[in-house]
Amino acid sequence: MNHGINQSLYFKTTDGRSKLVEDAVQLIEDDQKSPRNALLVVKANSALSKRRSRKERQEERAKSSGKEWFDMPKPEITPEVKRDLQILKMRHVLDRKRHYKKMGKQENPTYFQMGTIIEGPTEFFSARLTKKERKQTIVDELLASEEQKQYYKRKHDEVSAKANNGGKRDYKKLKAHRKSMY
Repeated sequence: MNHGINQSLYFKTTDGRSKLVEDAVQLIEDDQKSPRNALLVVKANSALSKRRSRKERQEERAKSSGKEWFDMPKPEITPEVKRDLQILKMRHVLDRKRHYKKMGKQENPTYFQMGTIIEGPTEFFSARLTKKERKQTIVDELLASEEQKQYYKRKHDEVSAKANNGGKRDYKKLKAHRKSMY
């Protein structure tokens, strides 16, 4: 194999073993200056020589999802992101005409990305949101619709009435109703 390097300048072979010629090649560390008398200077890679501990390797691996998932980073969970994930979990409540698989018991994903949907030029008039309708989070977008707001309020009232049913207030109403009948 001819790679264009004169091996006799850099390597010396004795008893079938090749060694570097000390006068021609010199190995230096990162902080050292290169000597003038050497023909070839090779810097030692200290990052490869220092082996990381198991805990450090695990922490490094946990920062991203891995090569199979294109090194997707682990996002920071802020209150806004937490609220958006909660809305996605309860999406079956949002649209009464659409049915989804239950996600209630599943925990939040570790690796995910949030983005903005950009419509194509063919959907300019048909399925485009105007600048006024665009919001920062999913929660803001859902609360912006008036008819959706009325639906959520009605459902909230139904659920809270069912939860508070049979309390002291209801008993007083029942007693007042009985007095008026007799």
